[in-house]
Amino acid sequence: MNLRRLAVLGAVLAVIEGVGIAADARWSFRGRLLNAFDLATHQSAADDPLWAHPEQPFEPGGRHTQVLRFRSATSSNPTGEMLDPASLPHGRKVFVLGESAAFGVNCPAAETFAARLDDTLRPRGTHVFNAGQIGADAWQVMDAGAQLLDRYSPSTLVIFTGNNPWITWSPPQQARANPTTIAILRTLATSRTLAGLELLLFRWTLSHPSPTRGFHDHHELTGSGYALAHPLEASPAFGPNDWAAVKRLYLQRFETSLRELVTHARARHVQTLLVTMPFNYRLSPAWKHPQFEAYNPMHREQVRALLHEAGRRVQTGDCQGALPLVDRALALDPSPPLLHYLRGQCLERLGRLDEAEAAYAQSREQMIGNLGSRLSINTVIRRVATQTGVPLVDAAQIFDTYEHSHGHHFNEDLLVDDCHPSALGHQLIADALAPLL
Repeated sequence: MNLRRLAVLGAVLAVIEGVGIAADARWSFRGRLLNAFDLATHQSAADDPLWAHPEQPFEPGGRHTQVLRFRSATSSNPTGEMLDPASLPHGRKVFVLGESAAFGVNCPAAETFAARLDDTLRPRGTHVFNAGQIGADAWQVMDAGAQLLDRYSPSTLVIFTGNNPWITWSPPQQARANPTTIAILRTLATSRTLAGLELLLFRWTLSHPSPTRGFHDHHELTGSGYALAHPLEASPAFGPNDWAAVKRLYLQRFETSLRELVTHARARHVQTLLVTMPFNYRLSPAWKHPQFEAYNPMHREQVRALLHEAGRRVQTGDCQGALPLVDRALALDPSPPLLHYLRGQCLERLGRLDEAEAAYAQSREQMIGNLGSRLSINTVIRRVATQTGVPLVDAAQIFDTYEHSHGHHFNEDLLVDDCHPSALGHQLIADALAPLL
């Protein structure tokens, strides 16, 4: 009887696992879970090879250290199943390269700009493929681009990257996930059924953080309250002045990598198009990392006092009183992103929307870590396009122009979250790219 029960239980578990395998083949949730685990165990400045060994040369692409995955962009494939490379059709092939924004996270597959381009170009014999790599850092994206060029004979490479140079980086004093726990969960996720349950649990944990465990990334999409309550304190390992060196190094490596990928493509006579990165102007400074409150040591205490008093007034709705305090603090120390954010909030509430957008943009530029340095990233992309003679689709400018022409600001209609375009945003990118293909 016991053996029979065990046999029945085994059969039930096998059926459940079979359903999990079939579901994973359709929605790839195990891959998303493993990406989430990777991101939950950020590198710190102390163990980041780019930061610890800046003298070592960095050679993007050609190493093929990751499994390249891409999907058909056709609107007849609305769920975006991964494509078997052996089934690639003959003829002109356009590949869209980038991270999750290129892939179309939080946008139906049929409404991504890759799918819309495929709808336009397929009648002419050109097929578009979506090679956005969810959760990839900038160097993995460049590696994916090298693989595409070496193995799949693209006619055109559309490069829409720049969100993730710092995605695996964090300041050393920021607490990270327990690596032992992550290792155990990763092993259990060999089961597709358990992987699905773990992904649901992981998402629930992010949306219901414990108030007793300190800072949580992804806690506040917009606003300044969480950043005010959870500042990043300097440590001997990493202080405010260290961020300038990290930022400079990563931007330099991003530019070198992008330039080398463009050169690699042109050497193979592959048309290359660069696309700038639109961004959520009002993204909270504390979306991924706590932020330093002051950078200039001569005025540290004065700036912190002004920041907190201004923050208190913003929280109570007294923007008329807060704005002069913010401006005084910025005159002493122009680097803290939270000061720029508070200024943006005040200007927005006072109806000075163009100025508010510029202030929010400065906050995004000054934010340390992932999704910061937005203005610098787009400056790099524009410079590489100009210096290499590659056509540029300035999506950041296109989004701004569209919003302003409709009486709106901040890309609130064109981005659905921290960095992913909405269906309308994808449509704008497709409309700008189509005449060039």
